[in-house]
Amino acid sequence: MTTTSPPTTPSAVLARLCEQMTQAGHAPPEPAPIVETLDALADALFSLAARTGAAQLTAWGTTTGSESPGAGLTLAYGAEGALKRVAVRQPMAHALYASLSAAMQARARLGDTDFSPGAPSPTGGRDASTESVTFTRVAQPRGIEFMRQALTVARENIRQGGRPFGAVLVREGQVISTAANEILATNDPTAHAEMLALRRASQLLRSPRLDGCIVYASGHPCPMCLAAMTMCGISAAYYGYSNEEGAPFGLSTAAVYDELSRPMEARKLKLTPLRPEGEAGLYELWKGSQP
Repeated sequence: MTTTSPPTTPSAVLARLCEQMTQAGHAPPEPAPIVETLDALADALFSLAARTGAAQLTAWGTTTGSESPGAGLTLAYGAEGALKRVAVRQPMAHALYASLSAAMQARARLGDTDFSPGAPSPTGGRDASTESVTFTRVAQPRGIEFMRQALTVARENIRQGGRPFGAVLVREGQVISTAANEILATNDPTAHAEMLALRRASQLLRSPRLDGCIVYASGHPCPMCLAAMTMCGISAAYYGYSNEEGAPFGLSTAAVYDELSRPMEARKLKLTPLRPEGEAGLYELWKGSQP
C-alpha cells in the first residue's frame, strides 16, 4: 500500500477508513458521508461498524513522547473466539486520536449505539505508550431497552384511561425520569409525556439544562415537545410510532408541523407585537439584575 499522509479532518478520516475497508473485503454499503465534527465522526464510525456487521471497533493511538507516534482504527468481524481483524494503521493524524476516542466513549456511554465501551488500556508490545479502547457490539442495543420502557409506560397509561404516550429520559445510559401523557388527568394541554419527563429530570438534576440527555418517546413528539427538547439541550430523541401510524386514530401532529412551517403571515394563529406607550428597558433591567 502506498504510504500517504494521515488525514487531518473528520471527513478525511472516514473516507480513508472506507477505502481501507473496501480493500480488505468489507466495503461500506454506501459512500462515506461528509462529517464536520468529531461527535459526528463517532456516530458515523459506530453506524459503519454496525452496518458492515463488525463485532468490535477499536480506536488506538500512541501517546505523546513516543518515537513512532501514530493512530488508527481496527474493525473485527466474525464470532467471538474467531474474530477476523481488519487493521487500518494510521488512518488519522495522531492529534485527532485522543479527542476522537473521548467522543466515541461518550457516545457509547449514552446508550444509543450498538456498541458498549471498554476501558482504555495499553495494547502491549514494545511500545508501552500505545493505548486503545475497544467497543464491543452488544446483543441488544440499550436504546431498544429504553424504547420498550417508554412503550410500557404508554400501555399502562391506556389501562388507566390516559392517552397512548410515554417517554423515558436517559443520561449516560441511566434512566433519569419517565412520564406518561397526563392531559386527560390534569386538563393541562402541555402535560405531554416528553414535557413531563423533561420537567422531572430538570428538577432531579437541579438544572434547566439537559445537555447530553436522550429522550425515548413512544410516539412522534409534537412541535411543542421537540422545541422544548431543543431549547434545553437534549442531544438525541427517538420515537416508536410515527405520525403516519397515528393519523388514522387522531394521534398525529403532522398538521401542526405543517402549520408552523408556513410564513408567519399565513398562519391561523397570528402573532402581533403590542407594547404600551412609554414601555422600555425590560431586558436591560433583567441584565442589570444578573450577578
